Amino acid sequence: MKEKNIKPEMLEAAALMAEGKTAKDVAAQLGRAESTVRRWMHDDAVRSAYREAILRTAITACAKAVRRLERQVDGEDESLAQRAAKEMLDRFGDAVLKEDAHEIVVRVVNMPEIGMPEAAE
Repeated sequence: MKEKNIKPEMLEAAALMAEGKTAKDVAAQLGRAESTVRRWMHDDAVRSAYREAILRTAITACAKAVRRLERQVDGEDESLAQRAAKEMLDRFGDAVLKEDAHEIVVRVVNMPEIGMPEAAE
């Protein structure tokens, strides 16, 4: 579908769908018909907002996991620290591609494919 002037509630619908809510739940929350929400999800701008929200969620979850592993590595339990360090090296050992004073570029592996939610008609 061709992009059009996107309304804030359309962006909110995309964000709610990215959180895992169904079109029916989103419609009820926004006071709209389920068919309206489904139609919005076919708009290019809404689809783009949905994908961005999914990516932000995935990045946030990965960052939380890394912070948790970091706390475990620095913790008192030596056995847990060793397992956490091994986990971090196994998952992220070769991830840093470039580093300078202003940025770190990483390669993300095993990132789930970001797609649209299934439309249950």
